[in-house]
Amino acid sequence: MKRQWAVIFAIWWISRLAPAGAGATVEPPLETPPVDSLLLRLSVASELLGYSGEYVHQTRHAGRELYLKYFIQHWPPDKTVIRFLEPDSLRQTVIAMNGSRVRARGDHHVRRMARHLRPGRWLRKRFALREIDLLKRNYAVSVEPGPVMLGRPTYRVHIRPIRSGRPELRLWVDQASFFILKMQRLSPVASGKELHEYTRIEFTTPDTAEFRRIWASLDTLADARSHRKERSRKIYTRLVDALAEHDGAILVPQQVPEGFELTRIRKFTARERTYMHFLYTDGLAFISLFEYPKTMSKENGARETRKRRRTDLSVVNGRVGDIGYHLVSEIPRDELERMAQSLMPIQRVKKQSIPPYYWWASLAVVAALLFWWQRRRERK
Repeated sequence: MKRQWAVIFAIWWISRLAPAGAGATVEPPLETPPVDSLLLRLSVASELLGYSGEYVHQTRHAGRELYLKYFIQHWPPDKTVIRFLEPDSLRQTVIAMNGSRVRARGDHHVRRMARHLRPGRWLRKRFALREIDLLKRNYAVSVEPGPVMLGRPTYRVHIRPIRSGRPELRLWVDQASFFILKMQRLSPVASGKELHEYTRIEFTTPDTAEFRRIWASLDTLADARSHRKERSRKIYTRLVDALAEHDGAILVPQQVPEGFELTRIRKFTARERTYMHFLYTDGLAFISLFEYPKTMSKENGARETRKRRRTDLSVVNGRVGDIGYHLVSEIPRDELERMAQSLMPIQRVKKQSIPPYYWWASLAVVAALLFWWQRRRERK
């Protein structure tokens, strides 16, 4: 009896040590990558990979729900063709992007949007997290194995705000390519979710000849930035640099919503008016402060604020002295109003030039001292 049990134990032990037999598969345990590495790789995956697929975008615009469906082809790094599939009124609309150049055919409104917006921003296809340190300070980032989507295992990335009144982001990322297959963004000011999702995708670079054929068949769109004379725009990363090259005062907030930092300043010209654009971010949400010279009204220097009808963004407009401003963000409006109330004008102190007669007076004093010293030596 003891011998029988010994044989059974030996067979069980050997079966544990033996390799898997023919036809058997042993899946390695799923390991989630470090958060920093994952965020960096998913930020650039959509630019580096060649792919084609169907893409659904659900969002809100001017308080209305929008459902859009496209067929997208991408040639890395910067060639993209977008064909509208839904709604039916846009089926004949095609947009092609070759670097900074855009061509289109079809709906006038879509053509106008493509003309004014940069390709990387349009459709939010190029999702990038550039301020990862700020993001980790203001949001809790978690990564875990996700479901199989479109036949591909995924990571589920959840970015939750630490403070109230901030957006929330959920991502489903392909494990092999780090390509975002689905994205949900929950805004604290707009009702509903913003959804971006691929319903079909194939990671193969389309034929380049097809892009040349499509590009040649579309109409060239004039670059809106050339009409606005934005070629002379300047970008700064520090406030002192922008102030040193700016003629006049700049409005600077004394109170910024918690977690936000100034990351970029842009100076450009549009409609014969010079604008200063200050971009604040907490790693995910943004605040844009636009400033421009404005003629004075009867109420000299009074502050003005008024509401817009849009419900998907918080907007505060006003004026301090002869400087008008727009504050735009997706955080609650009361935080923007406090920021607007703290705006104070600052101006660089110009170096005062010394009048010419000061130099002549100084030379006369020096000459008199030299003459006195020379006469004193002669007397000795």
